[in-house]
Amino acid sequence: MAQHLLLNGFSARDAAAEVGFADYSAFYRAYVRILGHAPSEDKGGTLPLGNRSKEKMESVVLKNTDNKI
Repeated sequence: MAQHLLLNGFSARDAAAEVGFADYSAFYRAYVRILGHAPSEDKGGTLPLGNRSKEKMESVVLKNTDNKI
């Protein structure tokens, strides 16, 4: 979901907040750990086939249990 927001013009901080991360650095670390690249690499781009799947990014949201808003 966050990756989709970035691809559609959201800033990384806004995407992080939208998916429930109160702390941007925690979002950044989770994004890099799951997708293998920084959120800035997806900003305004297109979603390629391969390891940048919707299922992987959804797991960022599901694993966000420590960062309550």
